[in-house]
Amino acid sequence: MYWPIGAPRVYAASKQEPSRCRIINSHDGTDSAPSTDLDSPPGTPTPVIGSKQASPNETSSDGDGSFGQGQSERLQESEPATPVVEEHVSSEAAKDGNTTELIGLRISRSGHIFVTITRSIITVWQANPTAVLASVIRSQQSLKTYGPNVSLLLRPDSLIIVVQTSLGYLITYSLATDPVARVYRAQYVDSGSGRARRHSVGGYNKHGSGEARVAVVEADGLREVNIRFRMVIRIDAGIGKALALDDELVVATETPAAIQCIRWTPDNTGNQTSTELLSHMSWIDRKTAIVEMVHDRPMNLSTWITSDGKAYAIQRLSGALKDNKDPKSLFEGFAFHTPENDDHFGVKVAINARFSLIAIGCSNGNVNVYIVQDYAGHIPMSHTLRPPVSHHTSGNLAFLSYSPDGYCLFAGYERGWMTWSVFGKSGGSSFTADHSLADSNDERWLIGVRDGFWLGGGSEFLLLGYGDERLWILEMAR
Repeated sequence: MYWPIGAPRVYAASKQEPSRCRIINSHDGTDSAPSTDLDSPPGTPTPVIGSKQASPNETSSDGDGSFGQGQSERLQESEPATPVVEEHVSSEAAKDGNTTELIGLRISRSGHIFVTITRSIITVWQANPTAVLASVIRSQQSLKTYGPNVSLLLRPDSLIIVVQTSLGYLITYSLATDPVARVYRAQYVDSGSGRARRHSVGGYNKHGSGEARVAVVEADGLREVNIRFRMVIRIDAGIGKALALDDELVVATETPAAIQCIRWTPDNTGNQTSTELLSHMSWIDRKTAIVEMVHDRPMNLSTWITSDGKAYAIQRLSGALKDNKDPKSLFEGFAFHTPENDDHFGVKVAINARFSLIAIGCSNGNVNVYIVQDYAGHIPMSHTLRPPVSHHTSGNLAFLSYSPDGYCLFAGYERGWMTWSVFGKSGGSSFTADHSLADSNDERWLIGVRDGFWLGGGSEFLLLGYGDERLWILEMAR
């Protein structure tokens, strides 16, 4: 069992001093001067993605490209650019007409780095010790051309950050880390007193020990991170949902409803995009769209939730999996969750590779857990998890997340959160908290969370509340 212990630690990027992290003003390619034969004003999307070497006194800047239905364009990574110009931006420039409310976050597969976004700012954090490493502030020109940020993707190896904007663009940034360089390392002066702090060489951390946490900073320090603008991708068909994988970017389009796979690098034939209409997938209902996508690497399995509330177990067809299949097919799937009524519509999903489980969060707040017996569609229901309060009290389900060892499921709701063991025993919950007291003290982690993930191998859980610029890290006992 997992149980939250103690009060959470609180972090806010907006309270950081400018000198503590690298702050970069990014125009995201909108300051690129187009060639004269195009006869288009600055900032107008060009039909082909280009790359340009940045001059020593300006940020790296690339063109942008379009990826519509049936189109196939070759992406080109920008050439190595000179170090970007670092600027200490005033508080007015940092806001740029946008609030500091955090609207999304993603963590890398290793768990060492995670990224957060506001409507105009992308921030890279180090997980342990928790600290801001670098930030990118999108300029007013970029916000006007592409729209504000609405969603965040992070390639599992944390080398590429993808930001989805409100006008249907995907802005990509390259993230480079130096495993040796450090921008901060704590040092303590030796003293003759026996009670004085000494240099620590260990990174052991126990619950509730501030001394041990400082020891981690001494041992590891804060690594150096560089963020560089890479390119802009325009999806003409509209973006319903997107998923960043190791080899490709999977985008579910809206009009028409289709799946586009955009490789990070071209394949042997030079192709970089492939598309399949949902109407051409015989195993999925027609006139539906993808509203949620999750991929699990250990199980090599994805789960899609469609607009009619159904959930599908999906495998990408490649190599041996394409034998005896339509060569044009990209995916094969099986429906395993069919809602009986509107209350059972699937809205969120989490995959547990340790126990071969798929958790489907329903619109009424319940969580149906299915067991994956094979890859041929035999996925029967195992049990149902129900929060201790009504849907009116809990609000809509915001996210689901299994612990790294698979023994705990964390469910975030619009007005609280809940944990269950893998077998369905209820654990910690915020629904018993005094919401009026929590609201008066601005303890938003108790009154509703919009996203979160596990840290430290399951020893901590990071929470993001609604309308909040702070991150809450809650220690977990098991």
